[in-house]
Parts: sequence; structure tokens; C-alpha cells
Amino acid sequence: MDKKIHKIEVDRDLCIGAGPCEVLASKTFKLDDEGKAVVINSNGNSDDEILD
Repeated sequence: MDKKIHKIEVDRDLCIGAGPCEVLASKTFKLDDEGKAVVINSNGNSDDEILD
């Protein structure tokens, strides 16, 4: 199992809701009703997928 070395957070003030986080790491992020990214599972994707 991958050991996580990063803490996953979304700065909602900076998020523009374009959605690449959800496309590239859909097991970790989703867009909420306001079109802003939220973390749904910090262990959903590998660090490489999240940092892509």
C-alpha cells in the first residue's frame, strides 16, 4: 500500500471549479453544489495522480 506523504486540502477561495482535480483524481476529489472541489477520500488516489 502507498504511504501518503502529503496532506490533501482544497483552498475554496482559490478553487475556480474547472474540474481537472476531479478528472485526474476522481477517487479523491469531487465538485460540490457550488462547483468547488472538495476532498472525498484523501487516500482515494496515489500521490502521483493527485499531484499531476
